[in-house]
Amino acid sequence: MAAHDILSLENVSAGYGKVGVLHDVNLKLGAGDTLAVVGANGAGKSTLLRAIMGQIPLMSGEVRFAGAPLARLSIHNRARLGIGYAPEGRQLFPAMSVEENLELGATRESAPERRRRIEQMMAVFPKLTPLRRTHCAYL
Repeated sequence: MAAHDILSLENVSAGYGKVGVLHDVNLKLGAGDTLAVVGANGAGKSTLLRAIMGQIPLMSGEVRFAGAPLARLSIHNRARLGIGYAPEGRQLFPAMSVEENLELGATRESAPERRRRIEQMMAVFPKLTPLRRTHCAYL
């Protein structure tokens, strides 16, 4: 693994019970890299993300974040590192604004830290900025 790799998967296999879905996946992402995971229904996209998040156990291989293995980290500790996964279902509170939904995701943080994180999300997703006070039901 290169010193600049943020996320790496080495020979990762994962699935459900004894049924393998991913087989020997290798992946390296550096700082600033972007990756799109595209495929048909049932191709393993969600399984890949759930394996990275620790929602399902690996059958083999290793996931590392900033050089450190994630195997012993709980899901919430992985989230604290900034590793996240937003499933397609759009699990939003429709009567709340975009900004209010984002605030809920950082309720354990101080108010200044919540504001900093929301501004960071707006910078990453600039199309949200004009929608920040829009109720999610209208998105």
